[in-house]
Amino acid sequence: MRRKDLTQQEMAIIGTDTPYTDADAVELFIKSRYIKNVRHSTLEFYRGGLRTFRQALDQLEIEKPLTEVVATDVHRVIELWLKTLKPNTINSKLTCIRAFYNYLYKQGIAATNVSENVHKLRVRREIYDTLERNEIKLIVREYKKQPSFRAFRNLTIFHLLLDTGIRINECLHVKVDDFQGDYIVITETKNLSQRIVYLSDSMVARLRAYIKVRGQLATPYLFVNVDNEQLRGRTFQEDLRKTAKLCGVKKDVSPHMCRRTYAKQAVLAGIDPFSLASLLGHGSVEVTKQYVQLWGSDLKNQAKLKADYGEIFN
Repeated sequence: MRRKDLTQQEMAIIGTDTPYTDADAVELFIKSRYIKNVRHSTLEFYRGGLRTFRQALDQLEIEKPLTEVVATDVHRVIELWLKTLKPNTINSKLTCIRAFYNYLYKQGIAATNVSENVHKLRVRREIYDTLERNEIKLIVREYKKQPSFRAFRNLTIFHLLLDTGIRINECLHVKVDDFQGDYIVITETKNLSQRIVYLSDSMVARLRAYIKVRGQLATPYLFVNVDNEQLRGRTFQEDLRKTAKLCGVKKDVSPHMCRRTYAKQAVLAGIDPFSLASLLGHGSVEVTKQYVQLWGSDLKNQAKLKADYGEIFN
């Protein structure tokens, strides 16, 4: 059935175009994501990305409203960002921009679909750092030196990240009741699908000890700050980085490095990509396959089957 309202393009044709302010366009987009039940952190990611994009346009003296921006404008912004930002950071911003303009075009708010001509940058695949056993020992030893609740709590979180590979946001949304003996139910996930992660015997023992020390509190969250409120990810992240440097670890240690360390050890132990994808909560097994390609011991053994021309060159 023919819709009653004219689209933005149709109104432009007949000369009765009703402009959208930047605030209007952004708010409509954010509401569309909210209706799709995306996480609050994702909504903030979109808001922040579009705010940064507007600032870059202003810096380049591109004064047109967001609804009138074209692909060449975005390309100029990318050139500006390349002077100071890493490709992965720019790609993160482009994810936001592309989603925004795809929405504007489909709703008839923008005359052209900018996202069709704006593509992410090619990025060199790097072998990211993971933690070695001796480095883990140093961090654990440093935490154990400190006779405080904060240190014991952070030691427990550090252990849990390495034991399960969960994301720090998932970890800090775990509630006491989510701990079920030898596994934890992860409810706050990136793809909104709950999953179960299994615990080692030592992790179970540490969590039971931590819960006793934590005591009965009003908040349901497992990990709390000194005010008995849910712990923030940045608080733990900064403490972990500081502790690692204090004990002589040269790497820039982060919660995500713990996740990569878990993935590496799982791959080296021979876990298949499908099982690992499920345990890590990856939306696609393609992401997990990258870990297998980096660290798979089978790949190393297969490589040894190739021809060896040593006797010819010696």
